[in-house]
Amino acid sequence: MTVRCSERVYDSQGFGDYLCSRPVAKDKDGQPVLEGGKPYCSIHLPSVVARRRVERGAKWRQKWEGWLEERRRQAACLVACKGVSTEDLEQGNYVILKKEETTNDSAH
Repeated sequence: MTVRCSERVYDSQGFGDYLCSRPVAKDKDGQPVLEGGKPYCSIHLPSVVARRRVERGAKWRQKWEGWLEERRRQAACLVACKGVSTEDLEQGNYVILKKEETTNDSAH
């Protein structure tokens, strides 16, 4: 008799659950791999699930940082163009002042 995975999975409609029907993962010697005293297949093995979760999180964080950087650039563009009309922006008739120039002008 083959030992099966002990993870509970859900059917495609999400109405019922059942035990995974995949066979248990085996080590190099052909012995079943047990984690926490339970047998798992290679998909549901807790150490593998944790590793995949970390990899997925790192990929998501990288994507999120890209989005944040884009938003920071957009915000900087809005601040730099504040007070400049759309027509001037389209025609190129504008000067972006440096931070020092704006603070010196307000002091006078």
